[in-house]
Amino acid sequence: MALNNPIAGPSDAGQYMMSGIPWVTGSSVGTDVKKHEFPFVTKAITINNTDDANGQIFVGFSENGVAGSNRFQIMPSGSCRFEIRVKELYLVGSAADTEYSIMAELTRVSSRLFPVLTGSINGTNDPFEGIG
Repeated sequence: MALNNPIAGPSDAGQYMMSGIPWVTGSSVGTDVKKHEFPFVTKAITINNTDDANGQIFVGFSENGVAGSNRFQIMPSGSCRFEIRVKELYLVGSAADTEYSIMAELTRVSSRLFPVLTGSINGTNDPFEGIG
């Protein structure tokens, strides 16, 4: 007899109440968009712009968003923490080789169960208009 144990889904509140599983990376980004995919849905993300010169980093949740105006700016030597649920993150720099690090807190919700965030669904701008 199969047990059919339940699995954590995107709306499983308990996954976002407990401490996240750490996921860390660091690299550099230029003027081309760089995509980071997480193995599980995030609970929170901290992004550090470790460039101490003049390279800014722009953060978005779709390729079109980060390449356009639906993005968040992190200044040189700056940092930002987002308490958000995403399965992927897009970065672009204002200059070549802008260095950064990312620390994500992961849930046990599989990325496969989370929707693709887009600015248009079926030709409309609803419901994720601010994504891009």
